[in-house]
Amino acid sequence: MVIKQLAAEKSLVIKFLSPFEKYCCKLFSYVLSDSPDVYILFQDEICGVFSYSKGGTVHSCLPLQSEECSLCLRDFFAQHKVSCVVAREDFALYLKKILNDCGYNLLEERKMLFLEYKPSPLLKPITIEDTSIIECSMDDIDKLFTLHLRYLVEEVVPHTVTVTKEAAMANLKKSLKSEKIFALLKSFPPKAFVSKAAVSSVSRGYALLGGVYTLPLYRSRGLASSLVLYICNSLYRMGKTCVLFVRPGNIAAVSCYKKSGFVPCNESYYITYYC
Repeated sequence: MVIKQLAAEKSLVIKFLSPFEKYCCKLFSYVLSDSPDVYILFQDEICGVFSYSKGGTVHSCLPLQSEECSLCLRDFFAQHKVSCVVAREDFALYLKKILNDCGYNLLEERKMLFLEYKPSPLLKPITIEDTSIIECSMDDIDKLFTLHLRYLVEEVVPHTVTVTKEAAMANLKKSLKSEKIFALLKSFPPKAFVSKAAVSSVSRGYALLGGVYTLPLYRSRGLASSLVLYICNSLYRMGKTCVLFVRPGNIAAVSCYKKSGFVPCNESYYITYYC
């Protein structure tokens, strides 16, 4: 059993990932873009695929959880520091045991609902008066910053970690380069972005939606639902089905997504943070 980077086996990796594409959209997108962050567990054939970023984030597809796979992964993660694992429940819990064996400390664990967009003729576009939807560029970074900072603090970063404005700005710049971010612009004075959502990755048949956040003052008005439904319908016309994960305790967000046509999938998703 060896671990090697994505190379001539790309077509085989795509074939291996295809049954799991819905749950591995981010990882699949890395493979399609020939990312150097993709690694393959190989022994006569592909046994697993995962990505490891410089920041220590891991996305994985590890259905064959043999002792040989475990030993190989232990060796790898003993030398490559992990800060976060984002994966389907069974893959995440498998890695949790491996990282525990490597001496990692679990900082926070979040079990998420995994939802898939199901279009319906009953779902009509939602139009919010005096607003418009904008696809953002780097020119919009200052207008997006408050939304993004609050999103990171409230929805992403563990509560034991402090988010600095400098770190939030760096993260937003990275997101604007690698994702498509949409925002709802309030057209009456003072003009401002009041809600946002991002397409964080796109695979062959799916698109992963994330970064959804609305300023507290403007919640319960259908703004996020309007934005999410617009993105989902646009992508669906391009042959892409949107998926996302959300905290089950975030009742408002779950309600928003269900109103926008999302339904729960059979599998749960995990985000685990390590130190």
